Amino acid sequence: MVMTVGVSSHDYGNALSKSILFFEGQRSGKLPPSQRMTWRKDSALRDGFEIGVDLVGGYYDVGDNVKFNFPMAFSTTMLAWSVIQFAKSMDAELPQALDAIRWATDYFLKATSVPGFVFAQVGEPYGDHASWERPEDMYTPRTVYAVS
Repeated sequence: MVMTVGVSSHDYGNALSKSILFFEGQRSGKLPPSQRMTWRKDSALRDGFEIGVDLVGGYYDVGDNVKFNFPMAFSTTMLAWSVIQFAKSMDAELPQALDAIRWATDYFLKATSVPGFVFAQVGEPYGDHASWERPEDMYTPRTVYAVS
């Protein structure tokens, strides 16, 4: 019996491009003109305003409209680390990767702008997870959670 193992080639550049594009799809806030996912529009433009803090921006978590800052920090760290390690291989995706990192870090600066507090989450997960809606159309509460 002869077994042959198929050799398949993987397009890692395409996978990288789609990974960076995923970050753009998860953006919250006022989207820039460079937004490549043209079907996405501005969303959650009043996050934090009820408590007097501008928390517009950042990324939604997975497929919902909640911003969980700890997972966002982890994914941003991993993206930044990959840029440090592989910037020379990223070619055309490097500017988009840097933009994705900047989108998160600008938001994290807002989330730490009040001395003694870290705003760790925006959005009410139970209500959000019970509804299925685009961020542009959301009507679920945008409760802000902080740690001190």
